Amino acid sequence: MKTRLVPLFALLFLAGCAAGPSNFAEMDLDRNGRISRGEFTDSIAQISFASLDRNHDGYIDLAEWRAGESGGNEALFRARDLSRNGRISPQEARLAAEKNGSMNALFSTVDSNHDGLIDADEARRYRATLR
Repeated sequence: MKTRLVPLFALLFLAGCAAGPSNFAEMDLDRNGRISRGEFTDSIAQISFASLDRNHDGYIDLAEWRAGESGGNEALFRARDLSRNGRISPQEARLAAEKNGSMNALFSTVDSNHDGLIDADEARRYRATLR
């Protein structure tokens, strides 16, 4: 499962961050010209949450989960449903994103100078390596 998550997060990252200056700016929540690990995690969690919340009610239920990119792994859904109410909230999605080792590894890869921040040049260079 982990090997499938890295390309998914890479595509989400590229769609949101490296697609252009305005998208990069949207992920740069504090407007300092760089994306921190927290901003990265928040943005990826929001992008993936929005893609799975097909009825736009602010939650992901099991049917939406099964229909989405996740492949429908019910055990993974239950693990992310921390409140055990049969749906994943944005907060639960954010917590899952924080704990995702594949996403942390991707951040470290894109952060080529390893300063804990991704700038626009690093995002563009990463995008070029995937072409």
